[in-house]
Amino acid sequence: MKRFMTGLILLLAGCGMSGSSKTTYLFLVQSQGAQLIKTDSGMQLLLTEVKPHVVVMADRPVRKAFLEDVNTFVNDWNKGGTDSFKTNPPNAAFLSADNATGQPTQLVIMEMSDPVLKGTTLSFTIKIIPDSSAPPILPEGQMMKEVTLFLDSGVPGWGG
Repeated sequence: MKRFMTGLILLLAGCGMSGSSKTTYLFLVQSQGAQLIKTDSGMQLLLTEVKPHVVVMADRPVRKAFLEDVNTFVNDWNKGGTDSFKTNPPNAAFLSADNATGQPTQLVIMEMSDPVLKGTTLSFTIKIIPDSSAPPILPEGQMMKEVTLFLDSGVPGWGG
């Protein structure tokens, strides 16, 4: 799983290259578990036992990284503004381990919005982005474990 995640990080690190002189950031959110819940307004992803810090990594050529408190991450998301996640929700790559084997499950790409942090549970409204190569498979209502979210940004000047 570590080798797969390392490859995914390297892949996503190149996704933000745009020729802009503004620094953009990538974000890594981890939790012990997750559950996908269907609601009247769409789908919600609940991350349980979320790690207390989000890894924030600057895109090339800046090459800096730092940890940000998950509460600060959610508060900064909700600030608004033209370059914010609130205005322009990020894409995220969702990865979890198979409950039986511990092997990575299928990678699913989604759009994340409306984060809410309550204790160590972080929830998002999500919209799964279809991939033409394979249909996304997330078990609705079933608990998933060892969850990693890689969020793109395009948000210049984030924290740090």
